[in-house]
Amino acid sequence: MQRTWELEVCVDRVDDAVRAVEAGATRIEFNQALALDGLTPDLEECRWLVHNVSAPVVAMLRPH
Repeated sequence: MQRTWELEVCVDRVDDAVRAVEAGATRIEFNQALALDGLTPDLEECRWLVHNVSAPVVAMLRPH
């Protein structure tokens, strides 16, 4: 059966991103400090996620 929906999950920790993909997330929005409305995540953590999860990863970029 073909999936007809997408599920993007917003997380601020690498292990939460891995769990979200294992639970069926089809895309990850990666941030840091969600309690502060989200900040730009660490570059090395982004690289790790891109290479180690099967879903696409997007990151929030905050210029300030």
